[in-house]
Amino acid sequence: MDSDGNQQVKQSANKNIFTMTKQQKNAQHLKYISLVTLTVQNALVGLSMRYARTRSGDMFLSSTAVVMSEVVKLLTCLCLVFIEEGNFPKFIHTLNTTIIKQPLDTLKVCVPSLVYIIQNNLLYVSASNLDAATYQVGNYLITWLLNNYRNNFLFDGKSIDANFISEERPMNI
Repeated sequence: MDSDGNQQVKQSANKNIFTMTKQQKNAQHLKYISLVTLTVQNALVGLSMRYARTRSGDMFLSSTAVVMSEVVKLLTCLCLVFIEEGNFPKFIHTLNTTIIKQPLDTLKVCVPSLVYIIQNNLLYVSASNLDAATYQVGNYLITWLLNNYRNNFLFDGKSIDANFISEERPMNI
């Protein structure tokens, strides 16, 4: 390709960067807002968990807190699916086709979910027995390892790593 051809390709690429549609810009903003929100939420959950486990007074069962957090997640997901579908019959049909009629896919999602329940119970134990810095670093490390396991298990070796906002790529563990 001659220099004029290279220049045209560069101008075309630059033009495409600056002419993103409103939908693409919104998606880009949403990606960064989600990352910041999840980072702040993760830090606050860890700190509030640590505070709740180290304060004086009656202690609650960590298993109850874990089960209740999973129930809240389930209800949130069901509400989002209902909003997306728009009415109750479509909602039931979607649940039936994606959960009941695809038992292998449901099982693939259940295995990592059970591992996360165990992880969350262990996080309560560690919040009670470790200092805050060690707890946070350990929490991030274990979460990263479990996410990589989950991505390898569910997505055939391709990772969607929210920590680095990247495209799908093969895992190198």
